[in-house]
Amino acid sequence: MGYNTNYTLGVNANCRIERSKIEERLKEISGYYIKFGDNNACKWYSHENNMKELSKIYPEITFLLEGEGEDSDDLWQKFFKNGKMQVCKAEIVFPKFDESLM
Repeated sequence: MGYNTNYTLGVNANCRIERSKIEERLKEISGYYIKFGDNNACKWYSHENNMKELSKIYPEITFLLEGEGEDSDDLWQKFFKNGKMQVCKAEIVFPKFDESLM
């Protein structure tokens, strides 16, 4: 079985490298063809290590990998640059009850 996640890949706006070349390199590293801006659903368990490796190849690029898992609260963004990673998990907040809105 396994756990599917929808992945969306992005880069910083000043990226001068052809995106198709980066996609091909990521496929070589990971075995997955993850396209920029597309919703890529798969079981990519090694995405952190693969993206760190990719970011070392392109150290001037900041990569953004967004994930939406099968569980409703599994939303995150991961930033990769020169082999380093920052994880930002979504915080779901409900507003306070306001009876005047009824």
